[in-house]
Amino acid sequence: MLTREGAGAQAVDTHEVVVCHANVIRYFVCKALQVPTEAWLRIGLAHCSITIMSISPNGKVSLRSLGDQHYLPRHLISYS
Repeated sequence: MLTREGAGAQAVDTHEVVVCHANVIRYFVCKALQVPTEAWLRIGLAHCSITIMSISPNGKVSLRSLGDQHYLPRHLISYS
């Protein structure tokens, strides 16, 4: 829900879940952190891993978790 007090101001927190290939996640993380997008080639993510980013109302982006797979049994972890 957006408020009328300011452009993009929110009254409550929202959450978006995006399920996609690791290449897309790595690229979007680089774009959000404003690092050269070619850097995604140097990032490795496990299959079925979880990446969490926070975006504050002022536009500050924080990477909270990248490629977390702690919930998977070790024998099920594989990499892209």
